[in-house]
Amino acid sequence: MIDLLRDLFPDGSGYVLEQREPDEIDRCCRLHLYEPSRSAARHRQWAPEAGDVSILGSRIGWVPESLPPVFFTETVEMEVAVYCAAAAARAGAGEQERIRAGMLLARMGLAHLAERQPYALSDGETKLIWFLCQLAKQPEYLIAGNPARGLSEASLQRLIGFLRLFIEDSPKTGIPAPVCILGCTAVDRDSWTDLLSFPGWIMRENPLCGDARSVL
Repeated sequence: MIDLLRDLFPDGSGYVLEQREPDEIDRCCRLHLYEPSRSAARHRQWAPEAGDVSILGSRIGWVPESLPPVFFTETVEMEVAVYCAAAAARAGAGEQERIRAGMLLARMGLAHLAERQPYALSDGETKLIWFLCQLAKQPEYLIAGNPARGLSEASLQRLIGFLRLFIEDSPKTGIPAPVCILGCTAVDRDSWTDLLSFPGWIMRENPLCGDARSVL
């Protein structure tokens, strides 16, 4: 899977993929990432390991359109901290990770959610926090099949701005930026105009299985 992503999406670029159907990329990820990972997790009785705090492990981050995320802690801040710890191959989050989680939440304009219970968030808030968690574990690839769904235009633009700054600040912060693969449809195509104006961002047709069977 990783080798195919490297072939299709070279390092150093971000991609906005045009989909004919809004769930094309998600169907593909569910079939080729979620189901195999869930099966493997059953065999090890869901034992969490450092670097594997999501069912997808540390190399690929996935923000699903409709699949409910799995949360591990009682507050949003600690949830993000767990993923920060995973990036450093630690199974548990300490004070250093909690501080970094607070900084990431503040940079995304979500500091007011720090003490909230993750399962009490709205659908839009859940998507933004799940984005942040997947970024915090420092994956090689970050895939979001339909990031606009469930977000207001203002929230979507906040997310786009955060992604751009996260990637641009990577050389200064020392936090590796993932190759971002984001899905769009004809309905929200114009929302990505500003992001695509920055160097390294490309819009192209979706090469990831429209029928969810033949891609990977």
